[in-house]
Amino acid sequence: PDDLGIGRPGLEDRLLAALGEQHAHDLPELGADWPSRLAAAGFTVLEHRTFRIDLRPGRDADAVRYAQLWLARLRHALAESLDGDDVASLDLLLDENGPHALPNRDDLHLHGQRTVTLARRD
Repeated sequence: PDDLGIGRPGLEDRLLAALGEQHAHDLPELGADWPSRLAAAGFTVLEHRTFRIDLRPGRDADAVRYAQLWLARLRHALAESLDGDDVASLDLLLDENGPHALPNRDDLHLHGQRTVTLARRD
């Protein structure tokens, strides 16, 4: 949720904004038209699909673990871009023994998407 009950509301929006800035700098090809680029390079595109993730798993162990891995990755990659309050909020969510830890929350909502392009060289 926007207000996690810890830190300032809007943590997710700030994380996504910081990640977007990092991607724009480090991965400028992210989001490119890969099917066209692969075809121009001599590949045959077999499939291009976007998988949407929209789960409200409660305390499902696999979903919680996915969220922990994702937030830990963001915490590591973005720590220098975030303010101290946001880093502290991430630490509270990732502290498996703490009262605000992801496994102890019932408001977990996973949403996003992954796009995959499958191609072969002729």
